[in-house]
Amino acid sequence: MDPTKFPPRLLLDTGVFIRALEYDSDAHKNDPRTKDCRDLWIALSQTVKTEVLVAAVTVLEYMRGPSGKAARPVAPPVVPGVIYASFHYRVAIEMADWATTDAIREVRDGTSTPRRIVAYDALIVGTARAYNADCIVAYDQDMKKLAAKAGIDCREPSHFRPDPTLFRGTKPMFPPKT
Repeated sequence: MDPTKFPPRLLLDTGVFIRALEYDSDAHKNDPRTKDCRDLWIALSQTVKTEVLVAAVTVLEYMRGPSGKAARPVAPPVVPGVIYASFHYRVAIEMADWATTDAIREVRDGTSTPRRIVAYDALIVGTARAYNADCIVAYDQDMKKLAAKAGIDCREPSHFRPDPTLFRGTKPMFPPKT
């Protein structure tokens, strides 16, 4: 990952967060997106340049586990630079401007995502906005549309990879010894 691409504050969506922490689980180790999520998590944990937000509802989904039951007895790690952000009164008040019933329906209809999931994702976007996130890191199309409605940039983890063409065609500064 390229830390120069990290904004000052970003929020990890639930799918990205879970893949980052469960990179070696059977459910995620064969998912091609998992490596980017894990690499991003590691790179973010090694920088002081960026604060990482994780919405409280993401923690809930993580703790519930894939079966919807309390499958994980261990809470997510407390890591310097990671802020577990709560949904509270101020978030709800700010969301009223952009997360209207019509907006939720529009996103639901445009992405074929069930309304309850769109509403849930709106809580995550609302948390990002209230905590002044510069960017949300997500894969979900409904999350991208909600982020646009809230005026927040939304990127996939692969956005933070280094540019592979950056050094193409240049000679190495220190050629290997023969």
